[in-house]
Amino acid sequence: MSEWDPIVTISDMRPFFCVKGVRKAFVTGGGDFEHFLRNGMPASKLRGKGFDAQLDRVLEAIRARSS
Repeated sequence: MSEWDPIVTISDMRPFFCVKGVRKAFVTGGGDFEHFLRNGMPASKLRGKGFDAQLDRVLEAIRARSS
């Protein structure tokens, strides 16, 4: 069985963070913010972008919604 790796979107992050804060984390972490806005990104690709602890909160909310 594969590890759970949901696609995270800006809509998933908005209840926890402002868009400017997410953008800043992407810029600092070297991520493609525009791609993320358009398509979302697997959670595994968001790790190491500077907001892992916050990402855990988002993933908890996604898991709660899907169960």
